[in-house]
Amino acid sequence: MIEDLKIDTANLQLSIQNFKKQDVYFDTIALLYNELPIHYNRSLRKSLDGIIGYKDFFPSDKTLQQLKNAGAMRLIRNKNAADGIMTYDARLKEYEKSLNVLDDVFTKMHDLRMQILDVTSVEKDIEKTSIDVVENNGKNYLYNQDKALLGNYYNRILTYRLLRNIVVRRMNTLLENATQLIITLQKSYDIE
Repeated sequence: MIEDLKIDTANLQLSIQNFKKQDVYFDTIALLYNELPIHYNRSLRKSLDGIIGYKDFFPSDKTLQQLKNAGAMRLIRNKNAADGIMTYDARLKEYEKSLNVLDDVFTKMHDLRMQILDVTSVEKDIEKTSIDVVENNGKNYLYNQDKALLGNYYNRILTYRLLRNIVVRRMNTLLENATQLIITLQKSYDIE
């Protein structure tokens, strides 16, 4: 269990760092989004690309699942250890629920993105000329310029960002719980 928790803490730290690295893209989008229907902006497009995907955390819970499925939790007599394990399991479930919601919102946002942004034309024009020329040619490279659709896309980006923040908070809680559970198990069972 301790080995699983150590793997979890390392993977949680990596996932949290990855999520935080992408935050700067959301700030740029908020600042420049109104330019999207006007003309091509490299910083905005790079930021819209930068929010695609994330490094989610998958727990190493084989020992936890064995304890639960085999009914072995009743064999853990140390109350602090048992409580810590159950708390960690509950936090994992909360995280998984929020991750499922995030996945759903991401998919809807990405589908809408595919209806709006003409990536192929931008790439072709950049190959022929340069980014500077493309930025100054006055084209916006959108499939659809409908104000409501563009507003909906922006709202989905904001919702996606909000849910990402919730997921990061849940990962931080998991990290704290896993770290504390390692200490509890080491002390309870005199393990170094």
